[in-house]
Amino acid sequence: MTMARVLVVEDDGEVREVICQALRALGHHPEPAVDGREALRVFGLRRCDAVVTDLAMPHMDGLELTERLHLLVPTLPVLMLTGRGNLDAMARAVNRGVVEYLRKPYRAGDLESALRRALPASRAAESSSRPSRRWHLWAAVAAIAAGWLAWHLVAAPEPPRPTAARLAVTATAP
Repeated sequence: MTMARVLVVEDDGEVREVICQALRALGHHPEPAVDGREALRVFGLRRCDAVVTDLAMPHMDGLELTERLHLLVPTLPVLMLTGRGNLDAMARAVNRGVVEYLRKPYRAGDLESALRRALPASRAAESSSRPSRRWHLWAAVAAIAAGWLAWHLVAAPEPPRPTAARLAVTATAP
């Protein structure tokens, strides 16, 4: 398995660091992020080969993050880590494009095996979708567009919320 850039999204700092250390030991380059919003920013700056994300996080859960990342790169392999191992959560994750679903606590060997299975599949999907040498130009354009889209997805302000306040406007003629 060749070295891969792996986006690690975990709100627990200790768990995130353990995952990053395990990935470094396997020869990969981890890109840590605290939550889904930061993950989109990091992904917009540095394209990653795979994502390891927690399911339950503040601001944006792992399922929503997976959907947003797949808008940018549909073949991106996402591995979901969770302490909640119910079948409903697993089914929702798989339906949204998660390729591996690991329960916490997991063994480092489980993560390594999951990455081995996920990375060749994504690289095969990428290589089979290259119609010509112009692919490199399109990849550059897509990377720029992905960064722009990720920035707008994260930076978009929330719509105003309705309030009970009333405003009266009056005018008098001079």
